[in-house]
Amino acid sequence: MDQLRHWQFFVAVAEEGHFGAAADRLGMTQPPVSQGLRRLEAHLGVELIERSARGAVPTAAGRSLLPRARGLVRDAERLSTEAHRLSTAAETRRCGFAVDVPPGLVTACLTTLRTGGAAVAAVTGTTPELVQAVAAGEADGAVVEDPAVTGPLDRGALHVVSRVLVVPPGHPTAAARRLRWSALRGLAFACLPRSANPPGHDRLLDALRGRVLDPEVEATGDDRRIAATVAAGSAFGIVRPGVADEAGLPSLALPDDDFSLRLRVVTPSGGGGALAGLLDGAVTRATAQVRR
Repeated sequence: MDQLRHWQFFVAVAEEGHFGAAADRLGMTQPPVSQGLRRLEAHLGVELIERSARGAVPTAAGRSLLPRARGLVRDAERLSTEAHRLSTAAETRRCGFAVDVPPGLVTACLTTLRTGGAAVAAVTGTTPELVQAVAAGEADGAVVEDPAVTGPLDRGALHVVSRVLVVPPGHPTAAARRLRWSALRGLAFACLPRSANPPGHDRLLDALRGRVLDPEVEATGDDRRIAATVAAGSAFGIVRPGVADEAGLPSLALPDDDFSLRLRVVTPSGGGGALAGLLDGAVTRATAQVRR
């Protein structure tokens, strides 16, 4: 006997005061409700509902048991709701993206993950935050900047996204045919804060120092804010080509990959094979599109 179902019948009849109304509330016909309640009473050995031509009224025993029956039914509904929530969450692919990952690449990854109707949740953050989220099981995978401290996480292939150097309008470098690093002296370097990814930040500064350039750092939030800082006239920056075009800033090609954005997919150790493959494929296609 499905006791929970029969307790639901009892609560509905006691609250509605009528078998027909209780059946409507439960989305059923009246006979199964009446029969189910009879079986429950037989099982318990006590009458719960007094039946009469005027309706249905709880007996003394029914009134005594009704609060507990309501609690049982309510707890069962909450349990079912929570189980459904957990089931839905388990089916959702949760993917993180570092703040400097190009929007088009984010879209490409999410579109790939949604193949087959899968639910997708996207989060953004700094590379250390996302690495921690994947390690803690709060994200199934993430696209982060490289190099990065990733601990035991599995790391996908290296993906390289080209960037350009942007300078303030009217700066002498803007008219140069070839980049002369010495011409940037006196300008600050607008970039993401070191907390966004300490190894990646240090890599950029080391590359600048290798060009005999040791600028003051002006930390800001993302590529568009970097462009705005550069437009104000006191800094240069390194951004994606599309950002330079949108901002209308003079840009110069960078001669090597020292200043490119390097990305990797990270997934839980030994547990993200399928997702890692999907993300790596999406990032490969998206970066190839950017280079065209």
